[in-house]
This record gives sequence, structure tokens and C-alpha cells, in this order.
Amino acid sequence: MAHHHEDNEHLSPEEIKFNDCIRRGDDLFNIHQYMASKEFYNEALELHFNDKLVHEKIALADKKKGYETKTVIKILAVAVVVIAAIWIYKTQFSI
Repeated sequence: MAHHHEDNEHLSPEEIKFNDCIRRGDDLFNIHQYMASKEFYNEALELHFNDKLVHEKIALADKKKGYETKTVIKILAVAVVVIAAIWIYKTQFSI
């Protein structure tokens, strides 16, 4: 870790905080915590508003969260259909 500290010696406190926000956001993104990663990316964006990479990371987190949401909705829809089919089958043949 001493080497990491040496790398930061020439950076301003704002740049150190920016890099930390990006690193934390990336760590959370990598474990599929897209909304939490976005919070750190937004914090980094407050420090460097025009940073194109941060805007791209936020857009990708939104996209991944959208896929995740759609997948959950599809799974729930399939579960409802299966439960309805089982219920209909049981009510038809339980006479």
C-alpha cells in the first residue's frame, strides 16, 4: 500500500477523492451493485462534471440496472403463469 500512497502524493485532495469515488464505484459495479456504484460515480461527477468517463459509467450502471429489473419482471411473470396453471389444473381435477 505504500506504493499507492506515493502515487497519490502529486495529486490534489480533490483528485484523490475523485479517484477514490471512481474506485469505489467500480468495486460496487463489479459485484452488480449498480445503484450503489452510481452514488459514487455521481459524487465523482460533482468533482469533475465534464468527465466523459464518469458519464459513461453512470449510463452503463443505468443500463445494467434496467436489464436487471427487466429480468426480475420476466421471472415474476413466468412464476405467476406457472402458479395459475397449477391452480387451474388442481381445481379442474380435484373433484
